Amino acid sequence: MENTLKVLFIDAGTGYYRMKRCRVGDFFGPIDLGYHLAANHGTFNIGTGLLAGSILPGSNRLFFTAYSACWHGIYVSSMGGAGLVFDNLGLNMIAIRGRAPGPSILCLNRVPGEEVEVELVEIVE
Repeated sequence: MENTLKVLFIDAGTGYYRMKRCRVGDFFGPIDLGYHLAANHGTFNIGTGLLAGSILPGSNRLFFTAYSACWHGIYVSSMGGAGLVFDNLGLNMIAIRGRAPGPSILCLNRVPGEEVEVELVEIVE
């Protein structure tokens, strides 16, 4: 079977989501795939690399890529160790597009197998 990066696309405005697989070779990890998605689809991306969950130093970092309205370019940021929990979802990246109607929480839960439950919950004050 061909290696792929699994990306979950989420529209924050409607709650609609879909899964897409990107071939390894076209993209190699969260930075180049995130850069591509941010530049071409206007998404905020959260992801890990193919080695997430391994014992290699730095492999469990969680990466963020998006377009910055402040300096009009793509930015990359990361959080150490957070990719280990993210890897348990069975995804390599989440690409969020649009805007929720109000403050919201994105809940992701992996059910047995490859399916991921996605719920966008609006915070009501």
